[in-house]
Amino acid sequence: WGLREFVSQDMSNTVWAFVTSGHEAGPLLDLVEQEVHQRGVRGFKPQELTNLVWALAKVDYSSDRFFEIVSRDVLEHRDLSTFQSQELSNLVWGFSTVMKRDEALFLAVEKEAVTRGLHDFKPQELANIAWAFAKVGQPAVDLFNKLEMEILHRRDLASFIPQELSNVLWSFAKLGHGSSMMFDTVGQDMLRRGLSCFKTQELSNAVWAHATTGNDGKALFTSVEKEALQRGLHAFSSQDLSNMIWAFAKGEHVASILFVQIQEQFARMADESEDGGLSSYRAQELANLLWACAKTQHSAKGLFETAEGEAQGVLRAM
Repeated sequence: WGLREFVSQDMSNTVWAFVTSGHEAGPLLDLVEQEVHQRGVRGFKPQELTNLVWALAKVDYSSDRFFEIVSRDVLEHRDLSTFQSQELSNLVWGFSTVMKRDEALFLAVEKEAVTRGLHDFKPQELANIAWAFAKVGQPAVDLFNKLEMEILHRRDLASFIPQELSNVLWSFAKLGHGSSMMFDTVGQDMLRRGLSCFKTQELSNAVWAHATTGNDGKALFTSVEKEALQRGLHAFSSQDLSNMIWAFAKGEHVASILFVQIQEQFARMADESEDGGLSSYRAQELANLLWACAKTQHSAKGLFETAEGEAQGVLRAM
Protein backbone atom coordinates (compact mmCIF):
# COMPACT_ATOMS: atom_id res chain seq x y z
CA TRP A 1 0.00 0.00 0.00
CA GLY A 2 3.00 2.30 -0.14
CA LEU A 3 2.82 5.58 1.76
CA ARG A 4 -0.81 6.50 1.14
CA GLU A 5 -1.62 6.27 4.85
CA PHE A 6 1.31 8.49 5.86
CA VAL A 7 0.57 12.11 6.63
CA SER A 8 3.28 14.60 5.70
CA GLN A 9 4.89 14.60 9.14
CA ASP A 10 5.05 10.80 9.21
CA MET A 11 6.66 10.72 5.79
CA SER A 12 9.23 13.40 6.63
CA ASN A 13 10.12 11.87 9.99
CA THR A 14 10.46 8.37 8.56
CA VAL A 15 12.82 9.47 5.80
CA TRP A 16 14.84 11.60 8.22
CA ALA A 17 15.16 8.65 10.62
CA PHE A 18 16.33 6.26 7.91
CA VAL A 19 18.93 8.68 6.59
CA THR A 20 20.35 9.84 9.92
CA SER A 21 20.64 6.26 11.18
CA GLY A 22 22.53 5.19 8.08
CA HIS A 23 20.02 2.57 6.94
CA GLU A 24 19.57 1.82 3.25
CA ALA A 25 16.81 4.18 2.15
CA GLY A 26 16.74 3.78 -1.63
CA PRO A 27 13.45 1.86 -1.95
CA LEU A 28 11.78 4.13 0.61
CA LEU A 29 12.91 7.25 -1.24
CA ASP A 30 11.52 5.87 -4.49
CA LEU A 31 8.15 5.51 -2.77
CA VAL A 32 8.41 9.02 -1.32
CA GLU A 33 9.19 10.49 -4.72
CA GLN A 34 6.18 8.72 -6.24
CA GLU A 35 3.92 9.87 -3.41
CA VAL A 36 5.12 13.47 -3.68
CA HIS A 37 4.47 13.37 -7.42
CA GLN A 38 0.90 12.19 -6.80
CA ARG A 39 -0.12 14.40 -3.88
CA GLY A 40 2.33 17.31 -4.07
CA VAL A 41 3.88 18.95 -1.01
CA ARG A 42 1.26 21.54 -0.14
CA GLY A 43 0.42 19.64 3.05
CA PHE A 44 3.98 19.78 4.37
CA LYS A 45 4.89 22.35 6.98
CA PRO A 46 8.17 24.23 6.32
CA GLN A 47 10.13 22.03 8.73
CA GLU A 48 8.72 18.82 7.27
CA LEU A 49 9.43 19.96 3.73
CA THR A 50 12.98 21.13 4.34
CA ASN A 51 13.82 18.06 6.43
CA LEU A 52 12.71 15.95 3.48
CA VAL A 53 14.87 17.99 1.09
CA TRP A 54 17.83 17.69 3.47
CA ALA A 55 17.41 13.94 3.85
CA LEU A 56 17.19 13.20 0.13
CA ALA A 57 20.22 15.38 -0.57
CA LYS A 58 22.17 13.76 2.26
CA VAL A 59 22.08 10.44 0.44
CA ASP A 60 22.48 12.06 -2.99
CA TYR A 61 18.96 11.21 -4.15
CA SER A 62 18.83 13.78 -6.93
CA SER A 63 15.43 13.23 -8.53
CA ASP A 64 14.75 16.16 -10.87
CA ARG A 65 11.02 15.64 -10.48
CA PHE A 66 11.10 15.84 -6.68
CA PHE A 67 13.19 19.00 -6.54
CA GLU A 68 11.13 20.68 -9.26
CA ILE A 69 7.94 19.98 -7.29
CA VAL A 70 9.48 21.46 -4.14
CA SER A 71 10.78 24.53 -5.95
CA ARG A 72 7.47 25.23 -7.64
CA ASP A 73 5.60 24.85 -4.37
CA VAL A 74 7.95 27.19 -2.48
CA LEU A 75 7.95 29.86 -5.18
CA GLU A 76 4.23 29.78 -5.97
CA HIS A 77 2.54 28.91 -2.69
CA ARG A 78 4.88 29.65 0.23
CA ASP A 79 5.74 32.73 2.22
CA LEU A 80 9.42 32.36 3.10
CA SER A 81 8.98 34.66 6.07
CA THR A 82 7.28 31.70 7.78
CA PHE A 83 10.46 29.61 7.45
CA GLN A 84 12.90 29.44 10.34
CA SER A 85 16.54 30.22 9.60
CA GLN A 86 17.46 26.53 9.79
CA GLU A 87 14.72 25.71 7.29
CA LEU A 88 16.00 28.29 4.80
CA SER A 89 19.51 26.96 5.24
CA ASN A 90 18.46 23.32 4.83
CA LEU A 91 16.43 24.16 1.74
CA VAL A 92 19.27 25.69 -0.27
CA TRP A 93 21.82 23.26 1.20
CA GLY A 94 19.76 20.38 -0.12
CA PHE A 95 19.43 21.84 -3.61
CA SER A 96 23.16 22.64 -3.77
CA THR A 97 24.28 19.26 -2.48
CA VAL A 98 22.62 17.53 -5.43
CA MET A 99 23.67 20.39 -7.74
CA LYS A 100 20.21 21.74 -8.52
CA ARG A 101 20.94 25.35 -9.47
CA ASP A 102 17.46 26.84 -9.19
CA GLU A 103 18.17 30.54 -9.65
CA ALA A 104 14.64 31.72 -8.82
CA LEU A 105 14.57 29.73 -5.59
CA PHE A 106 18.01 30.93 -4.49
CA LEU A 107 17.11 34.54 -5.26
CA ALA A 108 13.96 34.21 -3.16
CA VAL A 109 15.90 32.75 -0.23
CA GLU A 110 18.56 35.44 -0.53
CA LYS A 111 15.92 38.17 -0.52
CA GLU A 112 14.28 36.71 2.59
CA ALA A 113 17.58 36.30 4.45
CA VAL A 114 18.70 39.85 3.63
CA THR A 115 15.31 41.31 4.54
CA ARG A 116 15.09 39.65 7.96
CA GLY A 117 18.81 39.92 8.70
CA LEU A 118 21.16 37.18 9.82
CA HIS A 119 21.10 37.74 13.58
CA ASP A 120 18.90 34.67 14.18
CA PHE A 121 21.06 32.35 12.09
CA LYS A 122 23.26 30.00 14.08
CA PRO A 123 26.89 29.60 12.94
CA GLN A 124 26.12 26.29 11.24
CA GLU A 125 23.21 27.84 9.37
CA LEU A 126 25.33 30.79 8.24
CA ALA A 127 28.10 28.49 7.04
CA ASN A 128 25.67 26.15 5.27
CA ILE A 129 23.76 28.88 3.48
CA ALA A 130 27.01 30.50 2.33
CA TRP A 131 28.32 27.13 1.14
CA ALA A 132 25.08 26.40 -0.70
CA PHE A 133 25.15 29.62 -2.72
CA ALA A 134 28.85 29.22 -3.51
CA LYS A 135 28.49 25.56 -4.49
CA VAL A 136 26.08 26.36 -7.32
CA GLY A 137 27.76 29.65 -8.24
CA GLN A 138 24.88 31.91 -7.22
CA PRO A 139 26.55 35.34 -6.62
CA ALA A 140 24.27 36.61 -3.82
CA VAL A 141 26.21 39.85 -3.36
CA ASP A 142 23.76 41.31 -0.86
CA LEU A 143 23.69 38.14 1.21
CA PHE A 144 27.47 37.92 1.42
CA ASN A 145 27.75 41.61 2.29
CA LYS A 146 25.38 40.95 5.19
CA LEU A 147 27.35 37.88 6.18
CA GLU A 148 30.62 39.81 6.21
CA MET A 149 29.13 42.48 8.47
CA GLU A 150 27.85 39.72 10.73
CA ILE A 151 31.31 38.16 10.97
CA LEU A 152 33.19 41.42 11.48
CA HIS A 153 30.87 43.25 13.85
CA ARG A 154 28.26 41.00 15.44
CA ARG A 155 29.68 37.53 15.97
CA ASP A 156 32.14 35.94 18.31
CA LEU A 157 33.99 33.63 15.95
CA ALA A 158 34.67 31.30 18.86
CA SER A 159 31.08 30.12 18.35
CA PHE A 160 32.03 28.69 14.92
CA ILE A 161 33.53 25.23 14.80
CA PRO A 162 36.55 24.77 12.48
CA GLN A 163 34.51 23.26 9.65
CA GLU A 164 32.15 26.24 9.68
CA LEU A 165 35.00 28.75 9.54
CA SER A 166 36.58 26.81 6.69
CA ASN A 167 33.31 26.68 4.75
CA VAL A 168 32.78 30.41 5.20
CA LEU A 169 36.25 31.20 3.83
CA TRP A 170 35.80 28.78 0.93
CA SER A 171 32.40 30.25 0.06
CA PHE A 172 33.59 33.85 0.00
CA ALA A 173 36.60 32.92 -2.12
CA LYS A 174 34.60 30.73 -4.51
CA LEU A 175 32.33 33.65 -5.37
CA GLY A 176 35.04 36.32 -5.23
CA HIS A 177 33.46 38.10 -2.27
CA GLY A 178 34.91 39.39 0.97
CA SER A 179 37.29 42.13 2.05
CA SER A 180 40.87 41.69 3.22
CA MET A 181 39.66 42.57 6.70
CA MET A 182 37.22 39.66 6.67
CA PHE A 183 39.87 37.16 5.57
CA ASP A 184 42.38 38.55 8.08
CA THR A 185 39.82 38.33 10.89
CA VAL A 186 39.00 34.69 10.21
CA GLY A 187 42.66 33.79 9.66
CA GLN A 188 43.67 35.39 12.95
CA ASP A 189 40.93 33.50 14.75
CA MET A 190 42.26 30.24 13.34
CA LEU A 191 45.73 31.10 14.63
CA ARG A 192 44.39 31.96 18.07
CA ARG A 193 42.75 28.56 18.33
CA GLY A 194 45.79 26.68 17.08
CA LEU A 195 45.63 24.65 13.89
CA SER A 196 45.76 21.25 15.54
CA CYS A 197 41.95 21.30 15.84
CA PHE A 198 41.49 21.78 12.07
CA LYS A 199 41.18 18.84 9.70
CA THR A 200 43.47 18.67 6.68
CA GLN A 201 40.66 19.72 4.33
CA GLU A 202 39.97 22.76 6.50
CA LEU A 203 43.63 23.79 6.47
CA SER A 204 43.76 23.35 2.71
CA ASN A 205 40.55 25.33 2.20
CA ALA A 206 41.84 28.19 4.34
CA VAL A 207 45.03 28.77 2.38
CA TRP A 208 43.23 28.10 -0.92
CA ALA A 209 40.71 30.82 -0.07
CA HIS A 210 43.41 33.34 0.82
CA ALA A 211 45.43 32.61 -2.31
CA THR A 212 42.40 32.65 -4.60
CA THR A 213 41.36 36.10 -3.41
CA GLY A 214 44.87 37.53 -3.26
CA ASN A 215 44.88 37.96 0.50
CA ASP A 216 48.36 37.62 1.97
CA GLY A 217 47.75 35.78 5.23
CA LYS A 218 51.49 35.28 5.73
CA ALA A 219 51.22 34.14 9.34
CA LEU A 220 48.46 31.68 8.43
CA PHE A 221 50.48 30.17 5.58
CA THR A 222 53.53 29.81 7.83
CA SER A 223 51.47 28.06 10.50
CA VAL A 224 49.72 25.80 7.99
CA GLU A 225 53.09 24.74 6.57
CA LYS A 226 54.34 23.92 10.06
CA GLU A 227 51.17 21.97 10.87
CA ALA A 228 51.33 20.05 7.59
CA LEU A 229 54.95 19.07 8.20
CA GLN A 230 54.12 17.89 11.72
CA ARG A 231 51.25 15.71 10.51
CA GLY A 232 53.04 14.46 7.42
CA LEU A 233 51.80 14.79 3.86
CA HIS A 234 50.34 11.27 3.99
CA ALA A 235 47.60 12.72 6.20
CA PHE A 236 46.28 14.81 3.29
CA SER A 237 43.98 13.50 0.59
CA SER A 238 45.14 14.03 -2.99
CA GLN A 239 42.68 16.92 -3.43
CA ASP A 240 43.62 18.61 -0.16
CA LEU A 241 47.33 18.27 -0.86
CA SER A 242 47.14 19.60 -4.41
CA ASN A 243 44.95 22.54 -3.36
CA MET A 244 47.28 23.41 -0.50
CA ILE A 245 50.42 23.26 -2.62
CA TRP A 246 48.70 25.27 -5.36
CA ALA A 247 47.77 27.91 -2.76
CA PHE A 248 51.34 28.28 -1.53
CA ALA A 249 52.56 28.76 -5.09
CA LYS A 250 49.72 31.08 -6.09
CA GLY A 251 50.25 33.24 -3.01
CA GLU A 252 54.02 33.22 -3.58
CA HIS A 253 54.71 31.92 -0.10
CA VAL A 254 58.12 30.34 0.26
CA ALA A 255 57.71 26.87 1.73
CA SER A 256 60.98 25.18 0.85
CA ILE A 257 60.75 22.32 3.32
CA LEU A 258 57.17 21.57 2.30
CA PHE A 259 58.10 21.38 -1.37
CA VAL A 260 61.14 19.22 -0.60
CA GLN A 261 58.82 16.77 1.15
CA ILE A 262 56.55 16.83 -1.89
CA GLN A 263 59.51 15.90 -4.08
CA GLU A 264 60.53 13.09 -1.73
CA GLN A 265 57.00 11.73 -1.50
CA PHE A 266 56.53 11.55 -5.25
CA ALA A 267 59.97 10.11 -5.76
CA ARG A 268 58.86 7.24 -3.52
CA MET A 269 55.63 6.95 -5.49
CA ALA A 270 57.44 6.81 -8.82
CA ASP A 271 57.23 3.01 -8.95
CA GLU A 272 53.56 3.16 -7.86
CA SER A 273 54.42 1.04 -4.86
CA GLU A 274 53.17 3.60 -2.34
CA ASP A 275 49.50 4.60 -2.06
CA GLY A 276 48.78 3.47 -5.61
CA GLY A 277 51.15 6.00 -7.16
CA LEU A 278 49.82 8.99 -9.01
CA SER A 279 46.93 6.93 -10.38
CA SER A 280 45.07 8.04 -7.26
CA TYR A 281 45.31 11.67 -8.39
CA ARG A 282 42.78 13.24 -10.71
CA ALA A 283 44.01 15.21 -13.71
CA GLN A 284 43.26 18.58 -12.10
CA GLU A 285 45.06 17.62 -8.90
CA LEU A 286 48.12 16.48 -10.80
CA ALA A 287 48.09 19.64 -12.92
CA ASN A 288 47.92 21.78 -9.77
CA LEU A 289 50.95 20.03 -8.30
CA LEU A 290 52.98 20.32 -11.49
CA TRP A 291 52.08 23.98 -11.88
CA ALA A 292 52.96 24.74 -8.26
CA CYS A 293 56.38 23.09 -8.53
CA ALA A 294 57.11 24.92 -11.76
CA LYS A 295 55.86 28.23 -10.40
CA THR A 296 58.09 28.01 -7.34
CA GLN A 297 61.03 26.64 -9.36
CA HIS A 298 61.13 23.40 -7.40
CA SER A 299 62.23 20.73 -9.82
CA ALA A 300 60.24 17.85 -8.30
CA LYS A 301 61.96 15.59 -10.83
CA GLY A 302 60.27 12.48 -9.52
CA LEU A 303 56.86 14.10 -9.83
CA PHE A 304 57.40 15.21 -13.42
CA GLU A 305 58.87 11.84 -14.45
CA THR A 306 56.02 9.96 -12.81
CA ALA A 307 53.44 12.30 -14.35
CA GLU A 308 54.98 11.68 -17.77
CA GLY A 309 54.73 7.95 -17.20
CA GLU A 310 51.10 8.26 -16.10
CA ALA A 311 50.26 10.32 -19.19
CA GLN A 312 51.92 7.79 -21.50
CA GLY A 313 49.98 5.00 -19.84
CA VAL A 314 46.70 6.81 -20.41
CA LEU A 315 47.56 7.47 -24.05
CA ARG A 316 48.47 3.82 -24.64
CA ALA A 317 45.13 2.76 -23.18
CA MET A 318 43.18 5.02 -25.53
